[in-house]
Amino acid sequence: MGLKFGVFVGIVISWIGGIVAALIYYFFSKYMLSNKLENYLNQFHFLHTFHHLILKNAFLGIFIGRLFPMFPPIVIHLYSGLIPISLMTYLLATALGKLPYLLLITFSSVHLFSSIENVCIFIFIYLTILITTFKLYKYWTKKHLVA
Repeated sequence: MGLKFGVFVGIVISWIGGIVAALIYYFFSKYMLSNKLENYLNQFHFLHTFHHLILKNAFLGIFIGRLFPMFPPIVIHLYSGLIPISLMTYLLATALGKLPYLLLITFSSVHLFSSIENVCIFIFIYLTILITTFKLYKYWTKKHLVA
């Protein structure tokens, strides 16, 4: 979207589209597939960690799941509809968690290859976000999942 509409408009369009899609999946999961989907998702052992994250702090679990691509987005959408969290918590965590990625992707589509400096800036920002998120995730899981 950044190439066609510019950085700011591209981010807004992508962000709103991503939030709307996440809400559609959330409602679909919550009201139409809850029993079948819950049985299916229980087969995957890696979701138990995500389940504990969500139950301890739903906002932080979804936010970290959005920032750090440890689970595919569709899993977060559908799984969030199965657990007892408020729509506002899901919406805020999704909206804020999507922003850094969209900023990077939209900025990179417009400016990435315009100079070597931009390539270096992009790589630095991307690695900084990933490393920071990973450290926050490790700290949070160690602090909250030990109990």
